[in-house]
Amino acid sequence: MIDCNDIIKKIKYSKKNYNIEGITLLGGEPILQSKGLSYIAKWCKENDLSVILFSGYTLEEINTSNFDGASELLKYTDVLIDGEYIDELYDEERGFIGSSNQQIYFFTDIYSQKDFDNYKGYISVEFTIDNNKIKINGWPFKF
Repeated sequence: MIDCNDIIKKIKYSKKNYNIEGITLLGGEPILQSKGLSYIAKWCKENDLSVILFSGYTLEEINTSNFDGASELLKYTDVLIDGEYIDELYDEERGFIGSSNQQIYFFTDIYSQKDFDNYKGYISVEFTIDNNKIKINGWPFKF
């Protein structure tokens, strides 16, 4: 378990040193961690950082759920990409969004569809080698 304030310290560092414009919450289903993530998302919004949220749950499932803090997390979210990623529905024209069943919801005007369209056909993979470990991030078209 990681303390929310420790994550915020890392975000502060990245904002100061790398001029990030926001954070993206994904993997390890964020909705199941809504209470802590809403605290982080609120801090980001108060400090002029955007928040993008990927969830395997649909917006309807989130809105009708009893997940502690889910509505609070959505309150501080600029963009939600909802729905389970389905490998058979992978669509490379959607850029980093993934599969064709996923929907994009713009809750603020920080981003628009045009911002996401800029990544159509964009597929990347990043390799980081550190202490004899290889970390892979991204989704290569062919490997």
